[in-house]
Amino acid sequence: MKTADQQSGFVLVGAIGLTLIFLLIAGLLGVYADRQYETAAGVKALINDSLDQQSTVQTLIFLLATKQSDMHGLQAGGLNAIKLDGRHYQGVGEQIFSLNDSGGLVSVNSMANRHLERLLGNYESSALRRQMLMNALYDYIDDDDKARLNGKEAPAYRAAKMAPPANSILKSAQELVKVFGWSEWLTAHPDSNLQGWLTGDWRPFLNINTAPEALLLKVLPLNMADRLLLINRRNETPFSNVSDVNATLNMRARLDEDYFSYWPGNRFRLRLFSSGNNKLSTMEISFTPMKTSAPWEIEYWYLSERRFDIAESVGPIAEDYFLGRMPATEQ
Repeated sequence: MKTADQQSGFVLVGAIGLTLIFLLIAGLLGVYADRQYETAAGVKALINDSLDQQSTVQTLIFLLATKQSDMHGLQAGGLNAIKLDGRHYQGVGEQIFSLNDSGGLVSVNSMANRHLERLLGNYESSALRRQMLMNALYDYIDDDDKARLNGKEAPAYRAAKMAPPANSILKSAQELVKVFGWSEWLTAHPDSNLQGWLTGDWRPFLNINTAPEALLLKVLPLNMADRLLLINRRNETPFSNVSDVNATLNMRARLDEDYFSYWPGNRFRLRLFSSGNNKLSTMEISFTPMKTSAPWEIEYWYLSERRFDIAESVGPIAEDYFLGRMPATEQ
């Protein structure tokens, strides 16, 4: 027969046990709720980031389709032209973007490609290796099956267990990794930044007014002093033609008129990323106002790892277009 004290003790122990169980459950529920909140907050941030990205892209497509592009850049409102040389600007929210006139980048689809050969020469000292890379590229994009000297056609690809050459132009510069020898070379030269300076555009011209400054320093067939002179001059007043360039150089050197241009075309590369992550979205857009199907066409759009930091300040542009969320810093 249990005494009243013993029964009270059992009740007390049971109550304490139930209290501990309730506290444990409450603690677990609290942890679960915190994790669910963190997950929800993360999902919300991703959704907001995606919406900001889409808003920035659509705004830029609207501006490119409706505003005038001239030698100064894209006139996006007032005097704040968006330069087409790859400098960074603030978009919607935390989005940062850059625009390039494709004519200011080096084509991978041009035959007798002087600009790419000269650019390659900055990173590859072996003339034979440069010849092998360039002729492999020419063999890949030409429409015949005859291999050039030190080039590569289908038999060499099959022997290396690679997909045979398309014998057609590359859709984007990223496809260089499919060309014999290029994937290994690019991996061995991560400092070359060729992917950032190349385009799938087929034109052999390079726009002196819109090419990134670092690219011009490597491809202009001039001494360094004259290269810097042209860059300083174009930042003040863009060049109109090759005679304007030669006059600036006081006729010390002449640029070949067949390989340089001065006005933006109808194809642009947009690079977009959030300041809070290392993902980089890249797209190339062609504007085709004479087509009946669509006024523009996205040539490609891919996501990659961002392998660069922003060294320069981010430029503000017309506030009406990006909801007034531009920083006060100057480019």
